Amino acid sequence: MGSVYLSQAAPASEPGPSSAASPTANSTSAPPSTELPLPAAASGSALADSLSAFSRFWQPNAQLEARWIRLDGVRLFQIAGWGAPGLEERQRSIQQQLNEILQTYLRAPDAALAVEIQDANQQQVIYINGKYLLTVTELDAQYQGLAEAVWAEQVRLVLAQGLEAAQQQRQPEYLWRQTGLSLGLILGAIALSLALDHWQRRLARRPIKLLDQETTLLLKRRSRLQQTRLQEVQRLLLQTAKASLWIAVLLLACARFPQTRPWVISLGNLLKIPLTLLLALLLGYVLIRLSHLAIDRFCLALSQNPLLPAISIERTQQRIGTLAQVAKGLTLILLSIVVLLVALVRIGVDVGPLLAGAGILGVGVSLASQGLIKDAINGVLIILEDQYGIGDIVEISDRTGLVETLNLRMTQLRTSEGKLITIPNGEIKIVANLSSHWSQVDLNIPVAYEADLEAAMAIIETTALAMSQELPWQSLILEPPQLKGVEDFSDRGLLVKLWIKTQPLKQWDVAREYRRRLKHALHQVGIEMPVPQQSLWLHGPAQAGLAGPSEGPKDGNQPPMPAL
Repeated sequence: MGSVYLSQAAPASEPGPSSAASPTANSTSAPPSTELPLPAAASGSALADSLSAFSRFWQPNAQLEARWIRLDGVRLFQIAGWGAPGLEERQRSIQQQLNEILQTYLRAPDAALAVEIQDANQQQVIYINGKYLLTVTELDAQYQGLAEAVWAEQVRLVLAQGLEAAQQQRQPEYLWRQTGLSLGLILGAIALSLALDHWQRRLARRPIKLLDQETTLLLKRRSRLQQTRLQEVQRLLLQTAKASLWIAVLLLACARFPQTRPWVISLGNLLKIPLTLLLALLLGYVLIRLSHLAIDRFCLALSQNPLLPAISIERTQQRIGTLAQVAKGLTLILLSIVVLLVALVRIGVDVGPLLAGAGILGVGVSLASQGLIKDAINGVLIILEDQYGIGDIVEISDRTGLVETLNLRMTQLRTSEGKLITIPNGEIKIVANLSSHWSQVDLNIPVAYEADLEAAMAIIETTALAMSQELPWQSLILEPPQLKGVEDFSDRGLLVKLWIKTQPLKQWDVAREYRRRLKHALHQVGIEMPVPQQSLWLHGPAQAGLAGPSEGPKDGNQPPMPAL
């Protein structure tokens, strides 16, 4: 392995080609401090400085930028400039020259390494083994907060250490050691991957815990859905962790070797923006899922409050479910905006003008979307006033159905025929809620005119009272049934009104069962349910014609029957 020489030559008055000197390959002492000429390649530095100054003139608010010079993918030092075009061109030139010097140095492992600083035209010029590398500019030193000579000396030391390390890292001993470390990383990744697979299988076999029997069906569904979503998030995180583990291990293994380390750096620069966006998308999805789970858990805890009266449990659960859905929609919008802004900042986009433009655009959109604003305001009032919620049966503008979706913009009803009706909240004026807090069976039971009215009314009342005391109807009927009496006369008979107060949405189940029981109870005492009847009254000659054959004309034709 060759020796390393670090020297700084005294400035020369008139450098020329005849004064160029380079150290010999097998020199054992420091080479003479002769000043090397400023080659034509150094004019690239002057051109870059000119471009930077030109960019500074046309862009007075531009900031001083810097670029890294690397060796085998390792950062060595920075160069600075005002304009990106000139700075990038200078970076490419220095990087290419340094790579050529490295290849020359590696082909002669026993050669001495001489890193020198020459003062040419009052500029600090760095040579390596007689080959020009770069000129340290005033901006380079200014960016570091140092004098040009001091910064040039630090760059020279870093270059010497970097080239020496590059040669050492290509020795067989180093390569074998890094191979062993890479194999260790791969074996560790295999072990962790197997552990993650085992954890994922356990998660897939884990049963979903159900609530006790006293918990309502709505709470059971929410709890099951909550646990299912939590398992989905856990599976996604495990799969992401497994993929990230292998990517990180492979990149670390490749970064251990100088031959593949630049590829890792190039791949990282190439995939920086896509990976940042992908990571932001994944992070946003996980945050949205976790926020929804937190909302569900909070709502579940509120729904299981033991202080709630029994009559209001169902209603409270419905309202909490409605508020939870609205909260989820708001968190989805807010987290999506935040994640998008963070992703744009991470990839280097200035979000200040975007936010200013979004504010101006928002004013224009608000003026053009007054209908949406009206829908949102009415949606807030519907939720705050608890006019109805998800799970209610409502009647809106002659449309009746189950409230399936409710947000700030619209209400969706599912009819008994399966139709899904979407109604903007701004168009909702009058709402009939058929399931708010409690419901009621309103029956008009027909009793034949010739039947025993008192006996029929007694059977109607006793059947309802008996049903209210039996399971499972006892829990559905909130109060003793009320027999109101004879409501009206109809073509079928007398109409007897009966009220049965039930839990929300249970009036139809109770009414069906009560009709079945009443039919059997009336049949047992001989009272039949009346059916529509019509009486036909005949007057005049039609009675004789219908009574029997008459002695009509000899030709056998009957006289015409008068119209009835």
